[in-house]
Amino acid sequence: NMNRPHYVSRVVAAKRNIHVFDQCDPVREMVSESIPVVGALINSVSMTVITASGRSVKIWDLLTGKQLRRYDNLVDSDITALCLDDRQRKFIIGDHSGESQVFNFASGALMKPFDSHSAEVSKLIYCSSHKAVISASWDRRIVVHSELDPERGIKLREMDPIFAHSKDVTSADFWKEQIVTGSLDKTLRVWDFVSGKLLADLNCDADVTAVQFLSGAEALCAADRSGTIYLWSLP
Repeated sequence: NMNRPHYVSRVVAAKRNIHVFDQCDPVREMVSESIPVVGALINSVSMTVITASGRSVKIWDLLTGKQLRRYDNLVDSDITALCLDDRQRKFIIGDHSGESQVFNFASGALMKPFDSHSAEVSKLIYCSSHKAVISASWDRRIVVHSELDPERGIKLREMDPIFAHSKDVTSADFWKEQIVTGSLDKTLRVWDFVSGKLLADLNCDADVTAVQFLSGAEALCAADRSGTIYLWSLP
């Protein structure tokens, strides 16, 4: 049938009789892209997924997979880090140039900037108990910003620069007033969130690629570039 819409899928089944079944749902256009996704988070309040790639952010329906919104060219440099606030009404992105900024989840409007790093932001963590954001960067600095001011993120403190990593900070996590960071210098460092003092210095065999507190096991986990996974018990 030349008049049949191009999006109709037709199934023909035959035994003694011939049955024809048409599915007339439009074929959805592909909405993925070739640029790698650097961050993906579930918003449990709106039942959506937020992803970041290039200089854009997309919002997806968690149940259907349909793209709901797309915010293009939010920043001047590629996005490298992403997190949500405690109420999941805002998203915070860090970029390759060292900038970190807060945006409205529903509209994509810029709400406020944070003090910038001098190199790529590698990790952003929202600390709901303090209404604060931790930013880690390739400039080897770990900074805590207050998120309470409506106009600008205020720098509260920085982890002790005397004991800073000797190479890029690649990963970070937060739990129970402690921050852990991993670096290309093959070490993990545990910091006191409030004072910024170094609490522990742990060694790995290769560049650290991931760190995480395992709250249920009271342990610290790390992975390095050689494929080795490490576990330390927490006091």
